[in-house]
Amino acid sequence: MNEINISIPYSLFKTIFLEWFKTLIRSESILHTELAIITAKEYWILFDTDLRKDVVSIAKEVARIRPYQPFTDDFIEWANSQFNAPQDYNTPRPLVDVLPVVDLKPYKGSKKWSKN
Repeated sequence: MNEINISIPYSLFKTIFLEWFKTLIRSESILHTELAIITAKEYWILFDTDLRKDVVSIAKEVARIRPYQPFTDDFIEWANSQFNAPQDYNTPRPLVDVLPVVDLKPYKGSKKWSKN
C-alpha cells in the first residue's frame, strides 16, 4: 500500500479515528473487529486521554453485546495496561541541531588580554 503524509488538526484525526473504530468494531465481521483493534494498538501512542477512554469504552460496549468475539477482551486488558503510556505527539524538538558556541575573545586576567 502506498502511504502519504498529510497534516491535519488533531481534533479532526480524533473524530475520524473514533468514527472509523466504532464502525469497524461494531460490525459483525471478526476480521473488521481485528483490524480496528490492531490499528488502535498501532496508533495508541498518538491518542490523548479522552480518545483512549472513548476507544476502551466502545470496546467494552462491544464486549457486553458480543462476548464471544475473541479479540475484544484481550484488547481491553491491553489498553488498560497501556493507558498511561506517554504520548508521542507534540514532543518539543529544536528545528535545527544546536551547536555549542565558542568565544575565542581573550578575557580579563588571561595572558593574551591587554588594556587598549
